Amino acid sequence: MVLCYEVKNIRLALDWTPNTLHAGFFLAKQKGWYEDADLNVELVSPEEDDYTITPTKRLANGNAHFAIAPTESVLSYRTLPKSIPIVAVASLLQEDTSAIVTKKNGTIQRPKQLDGKIYASYAARFEDCIVKRMIRNDGGFGMLQVSNPKKLGIWNTLLEDEADATWVFMPWEGIEAELNDIELNVFRMADFDIPYGYSPLLLTHQDILDEYPESCQRFLSVTRKAHEYLAQNPIESAEFLVDKVDHQNYKNEKLIHQSLTMLSDKWLHTGGWGMMDDQVWSQFIHWLIENKVLCDLEGEQLDRVQDEYRTYYTNTYLEVPTQ
Repeated sequence: MVLCYEVKNIRLALDWTPNTLHAGFFLAKQKGWYEDADLNVELVSPEEDDYTITPTKRLANGNAHFAIAPTESVLSYRTLPKSIPIVAVASLLQEDTSAIVTKKNGTIQRPKQLDGKIYASYAARFEDCIVKRMIRNDGGFGMLQVSNPKKLGIWNTLLEDEADATWVFMPWEGIEAELNDIELNVFRMADFDIPYGYSPLLLTHQDILDEYPESCQRFLSVTRKAHEYLAQNPIESAEFLVDKVDHQNYKNEKLIHQSLTMLSDKWLHTGGWGMMDDQVWSQFIHWLIENKVLCDLEGEQLDRVQDEYRTYYTNTYLEVPTQ
């Protein structure tokens, strides 16, 4: 794998335009903590190319050292005909804050009522199957009409009634809707018997871990420090980031304050930020296999993932180095 930068220069591909799920990275950067650790961290927004290239693809192509993406992205790249060893090294959140949403003033009040309706999809490999299974778990048939608008415009398709439902993060789009007096119906995976995995995750490539373990650990150590600070100081962090981050998303002070307050108890595991439980991985993968969602590009079941998924993630680089 050819790296795009020297080891001290780390390029992180964001999964969306800058928002509070990325607050820890912006905090560490603006506080100068990465620089103190002899790291120059560049945060790459998908706005750069209108989301033509996904964050995980940037990582796989050697155009980033790290990427932010859900568990499904790891599974997708690890199960390609020519497997790409993408590895999860931290979970940004310890609780799933995503949901399928519809507008409350419409006719869709439950997932089963999405049968025949338009779902605005991100075109991720397993996404539509998961949403269809939610509909079936609620007593429907799972007969969605799937649309694939431009990724950065997906939220607007719901707001403008061009789609009936989509998948969002409640601490971002959910709060944005609330601030604009838009009421949403919120369908969370866990409420419909789907043991959803970690989302989002911080990913890297196995080659990077093998070649630059100390740099990876240093990057994660600073990032962990930033998220622990966020958890303990959400209001102070919000005020700091609104002042320091030069992006329009961070100019909505109410949104940033409310979002970071909502997230304050979701950053940390009992073992600290980023730690991943094997049970969360195994339950989600078992569910995907059991419900015939985890298939290769030819539609064949990928039962082998149950035996090899422990190579897909590691907590090793989150361990605090001994002095």
